[in-house]
Amino acid sequence: MSNLQVYNIATINVKTQGKNFKRKNLFTGERNVKILADFIRENQLHSVGTQELTYRHQNALAQELGSDYIVTGGYRFGNGPILERIPFNESNAIVTHIEDVDYVFNKTIHLPSWPTGRDIVLNGVNTLMKLQSRILTYTIDDEKHLVHINTHLHDSFPEKREEQELFIANYAKTLKIAYPEYDMIVTGDFNDDITKLSFQRFVDEMTKLGLERIPVLQKTYSKQQKDIAIDHIFISKGLLLEDFKVCDTGDIMATTDHYPVIANISKNK
Repeated sequence: MSNLQVYNIATINVKTQGKNFKRKNLFTGERNVKILADFIRENQLHSVGTQELTYRHQNALAQELGSDYIVTGGYRFGNGPILERIPFNESNAIVTHIEDVDYVFNKTIHLPSWPTGRDIVLNGVNTLMKLQSRILTYTIDDEKHLVHINTHLHDSFPEKREEQELFIANYAKTLKIAYPEYDMIVTGDFNDDITKLSFQRFVDEMTKLGLERIPVLQKTYSKQQKDIAIDHIFISKGLLLEDFKVCDTGDIMATTDHYPVIANISKNK
């Protein structure tokens, strides 16, 4: 009998060209909520980092998945009966399979988001249009002894994105100190790739913490010209990478302009 426990994890940005805010597109339509829920179930995903879920999307997804999963995470501009319902107030919700889970704790914190002077110069009058708070959500799964960090970084402010990456590395270090016996995974749409010096520095910082980037080489954003990933998964060295894939075909492509990344990992029971 095997002593290995296998987990399937993923990162999925659910937005399609801004259309998820319109009544008949993406997650506001029942069909697309069901597609994502079916994708999660069919791939037997245990922990999924999502990006760009809104209040309506997040609640519809939780209802569609039912009692086998919980969907947790706060929103960019805060929580509450009014703020949560702002159409562009997005979350980085983590979807967790909860079979036999004793307790899953979650928390959302804000990343440094105000652009630097250089970022403002580069973006000019578009700065205000692109100015959105960025967040980090994490879960503590006490049954799997697993910490899952999930995020979505700036796409337009490279200097601020580098600061956000450093913040995440430092926060991951804090969580590793707080939960030394737990494994860790980090997922997200980083809007950064391995050819950039800033992301290479981030990978180095994660390596110092005992976290390795899953070596996805193909593109994960459909409109990207370079064949290189901007959506990433890191796993701690206590976890064994069994397999991984980039999902660029199938019904899921109707719900996103990103390609979901799935990794199959295992650990000793």
